Amino acid sequence: MYTFLYRKIYSFLKSRKKVYDAEFNSIGLVFFIQLIHVFLLTKIIGLNIPSFSNDYMTNKLLFMPFGVVWLYLVFLYLKRKTKKITFEDVSLKHFVLILVFSLVLPLIVLIEFSKK
Repeated sequence: MYTFLYRKIYSFLKSRKKVYDAEFNSIGLVFFIQLIHVFLLTKIIGLNIPSFSNDYMTNKLLFMPFGVVWLYLVFLYLKRKTKKITFEDVSLKHFVLILVFSLVLPLIVLIEFSKK
C-alpha cells in the first residue's frame, strides 16, 4: 500500500516543474501517512503506549529518536524502489483523492477517537 502511495506521489511531484526534490518530499509524505495510520491503529486497538515521564516535552524528546530511525528506514526502503518505478502521469484530481483517503480521513477519525 505504501509503495503504491509512494509511486503515485512521486510521479505527481516529478511531473511538476517547481518541486525541488520530489523523491524526499514523497518519502516524507509517505512517512507522515504511516505515522497517522500507526497512531490510528493504536487508538482503534486501545493500545496504551507507555510514557517515559509525566512531562509532555520529555516524552516528545524521548520518542523523537524512534521517529528518526523509522524515517531513515522508510527512506532507505523507498529510495531503492525509486529506481524501479515506472513514471506515470497522475492528475491533480487523482493526487487529491489519494491524499484525502490516505491522510485526511484517517486524521479526522484519529481526532475523533482522541476526543473520547
